[in-house]
Amino acid sequence: MNYDTGEIDPLALPADISVTFAYPKIGHARFPGAGLCGELIVADIGTDPQLAQALERELVDPALVRSLLPARPRDAHKGTFGQVLIVSGSTLYTGAPISRREAAYRSGAGLVTLAMPQSIHAIMASKINEATFLPLPDQAGALTASAFDQVRDAIMSYTATLIGPGLTIGARPFIERLLTQGVGHSALVLDADALNILAQIDQWWSRVPSSAILTPHPGEMARLTKLSAKEIEANRERIGSSMRALGARRRTERRVHGDRRAGRAIDPAAFCESGVSDGGQRRRIGWNNCCLACARLAGLRGGVVWRVSARRGR
Repeated sequence: MNYDTGEIDPLALPADISVTFAYPKIGHARFPGAGLCGELIVADIGTDPQLAQALERELVDPALVRSLLPARPRDAHKGTFGQVLIVSGSTLYTGAPISRREAAYRSGAGLVTLAMPQSIHAIMASKINEATFLPLPDQAGALTASAFDQVRDAIMSYTATLIGPGLTIGARPFIERLLTQGVGHSALVLDADALNILAQIDQWWSRVPSSAILTPHPGEMARLTKLSAKEIEANRERIGSSMRALGARRRTERRVHGDRRAGRAIDPAAFCESGVSDGGQRRRIGWNNCCLACARLAGLRGGVVWRVSARRGR
């Protein structure tokens, strides 16, 4: 294995356990090499920690995430942990709001509201018990520009807002108004079709609200950057650094992991939800730490799905 890139020799064998000295290497967290490591053990051989002080990379492991997350007090109630507004769904994709609602509650949010096209409200109400609803104007099953008025009025009551999953490209008028008028101080996550719509807008990066967090998978990132998915996969760190530099110029560095280059110790072998985090955590642990924790937890979920489902039939 090339421990700087994660590239492997065609004859490399998968390991059940790998032992490395002093610190984990980049290749241990980057595929395809990461897929061959098995359980990774970092052995202490007395290396002086001062030698690593200048490194700009950080591995997001379970110990780091545990140290970032605040304790949940025993006398807490649903208002303690933040409120999440999810703008999602269309007649083509009725499952998107349901899965995002589940992700928000599982991550610990106290109150979740689904804002969806009016035409699918009855479907949502028959499948979801915990969440509240904000039905929005739609045309042919996709949100219209006028739907933004209701979202703008409601959004200030929420700690975090997710916009995009399942909206379809037909919701472009809604996203255009979002980019023009903004959403106040609610933490904003743009995902899925919100990103696909952004990719169709010239110089989209100059119009994204400064509080926004973008969560593209390689295909969406390819559309945003006009690169191929293969180029994205091969140059994740370089492209991520370019996005950080772009954010810094707009003074929005905080939405793309701050000054640190973070590697995720994860197993992304299965699709997982990463767009919704605890609605209250962002304020309590900060933008940078919230992004790091969410990336790690999303990867863990993907690993669980892979172990339970993806290996069936082997």
